[in-house]
Amino acid sequence: FWSVSAPMGNNVSATPFRPGDVARIVRIGLGDGQVQHFMRQEHFNQALGLPVATPIDVDAIAWSPNFGVFFSLDQDVVANTVCGPALLRDGDVLCVPPWALTYTPDMRVNTVAPMSVVVAYTEAQMDAMTVNAQVNDRFGVCLNNVVDVEGLEIDLFGPVIGVPTTCGVAIQVPTLIYSCETGTGASLLTTQFGGQIFMTPCGPAGTPCGGG
Repeated sequence: FWSVSAPMGNNVSATPFRPGDVARIVRIGLGDGQVQHFMRQEHFNQALGLPVATPIDVDAIAWSPNFGVFFSLDQDVVANTVCGPALLRDGDVLCVPPWALTYTPDMRVNTVAPMSVVVAYTEAQMDAMTVNAQVNDRFGVCLNNVVDVEGLEIDLFGPVIGVPTTCGVAIQVPTLIYSCETGTGASLLTTQFGGQIFMTPCGPAGTPCGGG
């Protein structure tokens, strides 16, 4: 899944991608594949309880039919969540739960329940996990905040936790792998155990603090 940072022109597509859209690449036979809309700006705005034409910029997204859509925005926005009006920060990880989504036959988002977004992790929680990960940026400086969540993926091998909300709606949140704006050394972190450097089969996906 990916999203553009600036609108594509009509010379690329009759329905160009916007920063509020999320696309996916699918294989077409033995060819090179095709880019399709997976979830449109209008879907995100419905989940956020905003007018559907509101310009937004989706920075990060991860999806599973079992857990729903997890995403983060590029800028703070006042939205209408499951628990009511809230200021959503660009470092928050948001969730559109499975019950709020319907799909097309090829598993693209078809409809989204209005005002269905839930805050899975606040920016403060992401900051804390980033600090706990003890990872350097490219200058060898230990990260002390997230600023903005730039990438998300679901770790299918990590534990799943129940996250309660202030209004009593609980969601199931899998372990999330994430990148952040401050992580200029291209590090990947995980929410597992309260925040740590993600471990790949080849080793840690980041340089530990004090490691150069």
